[in-house]
Amino acid sequence: MPRAVYQHPLMQRAKETIERELGLAPKEPILVALSGGADSVALLRVMLLMGFPVAVAHCNFHLRGDESNRDEAFVVDLCRHFDLKLRKADFDTNAYAAQNGISVEVAARDLRYQFFDVCLDEQGYSFVAVAHHLEDNIETFFGNLANGCGIKGLKAIPPKRDRIVRPLIDVPHEDIISFLQLIDQPYCTDSSNSDTSIRRNYIRHNIRPQFNRLNPSFPQAMARTIANLRESDRLLDWALTEQLQRTALSTEGSVYNARAIAASPAPVSLLFALLSPLGFTRIRIVPFAEQLLNPEPATIESATHKVVRRGGKLYISSVTPKEIK
Repeated sequence: MPRAVYQHPLMQRAKETIERELGLAPKEPILVALSGGADSVALLRVMLLMGFPVAVAHCNFHLRGDESNRDEAFVVDLCRHFDLKLRKADFDTNAYAAQNGISVEVAARDLRYQFFDVCLDEQGYSFVAVAHHLEDNIETFFGNLANGCGIKGLKAIPPKRDRIVRPLIDVPHEDIISFLQLIDQPYCTDSSNSDTSIRRNYIRHNIRPQFNRLNPSFPQAMARTIANLRESDRLLDWALTEQLQRTALSTEGSVYNARAIAASPAPVSLLFALLSPLGFTRIRIVPFAEQLLNPEPATIESATHKVVRRGGKLYISSVTPKEIK
């Protein structure tokens, strides 16, 4: 492969993300989610060029008629060309969405990641690489901003979450296209990307261009902003952990000083850090936090845990499904 390929900005940014954010070991076996589109095809080629042992997972959601089958055939041919192990799944996405009362977009995401978990467990791989890139992150930033969020929402898509890694998360989309052109690699085009009734596409086609008019270097500016937000979020997590340790009244983390939490500079954030991993939503946490000093006992429950406020203390315990009201 020519030196220009390894010196391409996409390769350089992906390498930085892998080293700085993902911590993948050299030769770590990786499952690559391959749709056949430009982003996932570029991801596959990058992981192969970097020497990672790769297997491929492909989902056919059967949402775009012949296009869906065309993409699957393309993926099969590409895996055959590189002699890669391929795991495929077919889904009736519309039926799943109707059965679960969710949007087709959410249904496809749920089915996709459920399938990846199965593939990871079966093949013994630690991580699945997905092809989210900088433009996806910017669109997520705007979507979360419109809904209202904190730092975690504004930093958008994390480079790594559980077993999901995103080597291209800091790569501009134009770098993906120029990289594929450089290596003469074909890919499939998804016609639904032009459908502005889909929220993400509306942001991409109607909102994002306005910011490029304000600043032609807007993607680079957003990359710096998101990097700053990630750093701030790491600092905030560290500070919240330190503060929670100070308010803990038991070594196993089941009793906390409610008065100390209430006296902190940000009791809602502190309580959210404590309770959100236990299944409590912000809509339950905020009013509870506002009543931390109330002398009357109070209880809130999630699907898995119960929190009792009594005598200036918080008592946290797990619950079984039959205890849930």
